[in-house]
Amino acid sequence: MKLWKEEGIYGMKRKSGYGMVGGVMSIALFLSMLTACSGANNAQDSAKGTNQPSQGGSAATVNPKDTLVSDKKITLKAIGQKDAQGAAWGDLRIFKDLETLTNVHYEFDAVSDGYLEKKNLALATGNLPDVIFGPLGFEDEETYGPQGVLIDLTDLIEKYAPNIKKALNDYPLLKKTMTASDGKIYSLGQVASTPTMGAFKPVINKSWLTNLNLKMPETTSDLYEVLKAFRDNDPMKDGKKSQIPMGEYQFFWLNGMLLPAFGESAADIALKDRKVVFTPSTDGYKHYLQYLNKLYTEKLIDPMFISQSNDEYLAKTKKNIYGVLGQVRLADWKQYEMMSPLTSEYSKEKVSSSSSIQYSSGKFAITKANKYPIETIKWADLFFADLDKGVEGITGASLWLGKRGVDWDFSEGNKSVKYLFQNDAGLNEVQMLLKKFTPSTTGIFGKLVLKSPFEADYSKWLGENNMTKIFPYIKPDKEFPAGARFKPDEASKITTMMTDISKYVEESRAKFVTGDQSFEKWDVYIKNLESMKVKEYVKLYQDAYDRFQK
Repeated sequence: MKLWKEEGIYGMKRKSGYGMVGGVMSIALFLSMLTACSGANNAQDSAKGTNQPSQGGSAATVNPKDTLVSDKKITLKAIGQKDAQGAAWGDLRIFKDLETLTNVHYEFDAVSDGYLEKKNLALATGNLPDVIFGPLGFEDEETYGPQGVLIDLTDLIEKYAPNIKKALNDYPLLKKTMTASDGKIYSLGQVASTPTMGAFKPVINKSWLTNLNLKMPETTSDLYEVLKAFRDNDPMKDGKKSQIPMGEYQFFWLNGMLLPAFGESAADIALKDRKVVFTPSTDGYKHYLQYLNKLYTEKLIDPMFISQSNDEYLAKTKKNIYGVLGQVRLADWKQYEMMSPLTSEYSKEKVSSSSSIQYSSGKFAITKANKYPIETIKWADLFFADLDKGVEGITGASLWLGKRGVDWDFSEGNKSVKYLFQNDAGLNEVQMLLKKFTPSTTGIFGKLVLKSPFEADYSKWLGENNMTKIFPYIKPDKEFPAGARFKPDEASKITTMMTDISKYVEESRAKFVTGDQSFEKWDVYIKNLESMKVKEYVKLYQDAYDRFQK
């Protein structure tokens, strides 16, 4: 069971109670950004109190001599997690160009497998690199920051990092997310926002609607009628009736598409009027499962959606036999139309549990072994520059897209983002970047705020639909903030309690949907959750949320 919502940009799921919600959010963000980048091959800010700078203008031209981080060459040792498709970080052009620009040379030990073990061993034994290119969990920051293993960056940012300082002022939630429980900052994070991001983008087969002269559904009742029409007719016009009205892989994307229609967040841990709620124990969640049970019983949803593997599901999508999906797929997007959030008899408000902006911490930390902390923070500061104020094209987008004006730039009028390089034979843009230029499809850390989609058809379509059909309905005050932190004893309790609660919810919801368990047993289900101390579980999240809001 995922304690956040879906779907989709990067990062690793943390293994303890610390940041579990944020970890899943990071995965959501990763998937959405990766989709956008892949789409090149083929908004709005969701946080209150945020003042985003403009991305307009040309890339700034600055005398490289004015941007030297050090007047002599220095060497820093660093560990990190590389993309499995990527080249060794030391061979990438972005780091070579940065060395020329800053006089800082990195000796990287970046691995795709075994990073967590490497990171944990370094922190536990004291055999430290100079820099850790995350991901670090909140528990790492809360444990090794006060011990002095990770140095406090607060004063360094104030004195030597004007771009970071500005970003923390422009994005208050970024500062909150990066700030540890003792009020200090032990690692840098990232603010990421693109038109193509966000986890939940439900779609419906527009050719099927046209073939059957059907309208786009606006409510769950409308959707039910459309799915019946898909089942009972020949929307594919192939005479075989091989269609499946709705398909998905397990519950994640379905949660995002349908739960908000019943007045609940797609996340298991959510907010209502600043109070934490456990979504699987709500009346709205019960109505949602009853709706899915109705679809399942009447053969309006793939009967294998709970048990099939992801590979089996993807094989079906390639056959184009699904009418409705909880999430758009790059491979067959042209036959689908994005759906706005649905409403129901239980909730008349359109709400999306997707996201248009993401905040994270734990992406870049300086350890006590580092003899050059001032130079290191100055180096990191380059990645928090606005897109039109980067030095030699270096901004927060550079660890993902490369150098502006060299690898990418905006089209006329900043209407879209375009690549400026030619792919090597057999490589798409994503592979080309990872093998030649940049270390990550996430940007790792810094300020990555793009308001323009990529110029490719898919990402342009995705961005335009996101901004008109999804982003206007995002309600940040309904989602538990990724930056809320737990005390060590709280994290330990959550980890222990979550195991049993998650397993029970997953087993129960499947039984309710398939009819193996009657909804007459709902009260028994709730009592069993209470016996697992779900109220105490919620209070731990409430306490973390209250501290985050101070």
